[in-house]
Amino acid sequence: MPLQIVFALAMVAATDRPTLRGVVRGSDGTPLGEARVMIHTAQPRVGTSSFCPSCYLDCGRSATTGPDGRFEIPHLDPALLFRVVAMAKKHQAVFLSKVDPAAAEVSLSLQPSPPLPSNPKRVLRGQVVGPTGPVAAAIVEPQGYTLGDASNGSTTFGGTERIMPPTVTDSSGEFEMALGAEVDSLVLLVSPRGLTRRAYARVPTGLAQTKLPVSYGAAVRGRIVKDRHPLTGIAVNLEQQDRDAEQWVGTYSARTDESGTFLITNALPDVEMIVVGASQDVAAFGYTPARPLKTGGEETILDLGDLDVRPGHRVAGRVVLSDGKQTPEHTRLLLLRESVGDAQDVELSRDGAFELPSVPEEVVSLSVRVPGYSLSKQNASLVPGNGDSLLGVVPSDLKLTVLLEPEPSRRADSHTNRAALAERRKTMVALREKPLEGVEPEQPKLEPSLKD
Repeated sequence: MPLQIVFALAMVAATDRPTLRGVVRGSDGTPLGEARVMIHTAQPRVGTSSFCPSCYLDCGRSATTGPDGRFEIPHLDPALLFRVVAMAKKHQAVFLSKVDPAAAEVSLSLQPSPPLPSNPKRVLRGQVVGPTGPVAAAIVEPQGYTLGDASNGSTTFGGTERIMPPTVTDSSGEFEMALGAEVDSLVLLVSPRGLTRRAYARVPTGLAQTKLPVSYGAAVRGRIVKDRHPLTGIAVNLEQQDRDAEQWVGTYSARTDESGTFLITNALPDVEMIVVGASQDVAAFGYTPARPLKTGGEETILDLGDLDVRPGHRVAGRVVLSDGKQTPEHTRLLLLRESVGDAQDVELSRDGAFELPSVPEEVVSLSVRVPGYSLSKQNASLVPGNGDSLLGVVPSDLKLTVLLEPEPSRRADSHTNRAALAERRKTMVALREKPLEGVEPEQPKLEPSLKD
């Protein structure tokens, strides 16, 4: 296909995306203006995927309701369903799962916030402050919680919704959290409009108010090109090189315009980061090498120039179930670059076949999820421990046979003692230096399916 036609098709595909529409009301049915609606997580519309639910490009996108309580979030991935959260000051946040932006508009009803508990360890009060003063309508999300003091406390990440769902700051930049359990501090992610998204570690509970400063941050600009031709509608992702959970703010993303140019704004200043064109978007053309960088200071723009799309390697093969059964319809295979949170996934055919046309010459992991099955130990590149992925380098075109076995064999070698962990690290180092492999095509002998 001529390159010009491919570019034209890419431009059409970039615009063929649904808009999520809806309305937010109070418990009495009154429309709520100035409420925030955010895409929290996502899942495939059909089938399963081992991709992180909060790592899809649309996650984190949000809109503010007008006086009539209505909102729109445009240009969403048509292959996904979403879990959305609606938030408003003096109201409890509410989640709605499996939202289809291509279907009818959604309606969300918010209940008034409960009174603050008398126990100080179940209360967190804060204020988000920007360069010109208090910041209204900033999203405040608990990421983890700590039991104990700063020197010897243990921090738990995930599962924070039972402690406190996300909330938003009021017109004075203030927020209050009535926590569902006693904790000593929280890890908070603050996402203000038009300012830098920041993470704050060990914000103490109690009646005292903690000030959380945010700023304009820095910007990163560049252009995605293939053979000097600009690529339109390509998502470009920027993220921290340091993935410390207490400092992680997620992925910054922007799409290229007609000239192939992208501009990512409000990024953390003076931070080592990495930028890459999203493989899921650019795979039809090749791939973009991950480029490390350091953002500039406050209110600066770092110009990267052209990011060239290079030819990748073809990774193809078949996912096989050891009992001879077919893989379920709409099963998806995920390939993730280890150097950066960049993934591409593909739906298996009915016989388990798959093809990824442009995979970087890098270390990657490969995973596939089939209910009741797990990756077999016979796969040469199986990651030890949990055994939920294969790991290896892609030095050339590869053809793989990936074997899954019934669930009882899963995680039989999962141990947490020091010797086992040291051996796991040693194996991981070795896997990163070897080509990605599954099983030999002629192995194993497939067991016949049980007949009803």
